[in-house]
Amino acid sequence: MPQLAQHLLATLLVAAGGWFAFAGAIAAAVPEALALSDVLAGYRVAPIAARHARLLALLVALLGILLFVAGAMLAVRSFP
Repeated sequence: MPQLAQHLLATLLVAAGGWFAFAGAIAAAVPEALALSDVLAGYRVAPIAARHARLLALLVALLGILLFVAGAMLAVRSFP
């Protein structure tokens, strides 16, 4: 993989990871702000999603941390 592509991929992974971690942390702190029951009104998954809003937010934050670490590791390994 060309070095420029590796740097761009690493930058995108770090940026996406930071965004997911931030959004997940905010949503985990205030799960009522998501209003999943209102957004998903009419769908069968609405009560389940509303009950597990904090868990879903924590999973998004964990995904963000993993993406951030993957991007940082790729950035470190792409330097000669």
